[in-house]
Amino acid sequence: MFCKKCRADVGDVAYCPNCGTKTKAEKKKKKSRNVITWIVGGVILFSLLGGLASRQSDPPVGGSSSQEQEGSFQTSEDKMTQEELLEFDDKTWEVFKSLYNAHNDMVEAMTLYADGNASKLSFYEYCEKAEGWFGQVSAAIGFGGSEYEQNYLSAIRSMALEDQMAAKGLMKYLDSGKTSDLSEVNKHIEVATSAVSVIASNRGVLLVDAGLSDEEIQKRIDDSMEGME
Repeated sequence: MFCKKCRADVGDVAYCPNCGTKTKAEKKKKKSRNVITWIVGGVILFSLLGGLASRQSDPPVGGSSSQEQEGSFQTSEDKMTQEELLEFDDKTWEVFKSLYNAHNDMVEAMTLYADGNASKLSFYEYCEKAEGWFGQVSAAIGFGGSEYEQNYLSAIRSMALEDQMAAKGLMKYLDSGKTSDLSEVNKHIEVATSAVSVIASNRGVLLVDAGLSDEEIQKRIDDSMEGME
């Protein structure tokens, strides 16, 4: 790469060491970071945990069927006791909390890189680790033998997979430098983010299925919010 003003060989540096002119490399970095900033700005983060908590306590939508209230995961052949449901809730919520925090960490890492506060190498290494971590989480969500449990876990597994694909897409973009590669990243992050609302709503249904009162549901939700970023 050569300086457009003095034609000196500048390599991959921000400014020409000979005359100080800003190089194409720096302009390219700035453009790519602006695109990432746009993606981050378009993502609806669920950082306000009060909104997440209230979403969980919403009652199931609809009236009732001949078996169960519409919105419930329960069937007459696939009943779980209150103790089983609450034990399952404790286990799944710990998984979701880790996933939720990791999702927000990835968006924050994108912001740091877009703002020039993280190097390309460090951001790439972060994305590489994130892809592996999200992949491990999605593979580990195999517990729960009943159809009820599998239906409930599907949204959490989907969120982990979407975040994994987002991290993989970011590495592809960093390798290619093509802003077109970021369009897929944007889709994956949006789907993962929207899954948070689905998971929160599903949890509200689960706690209703467990037979908890409104006060018991709210207390359980408030207690479980501790440790979420």
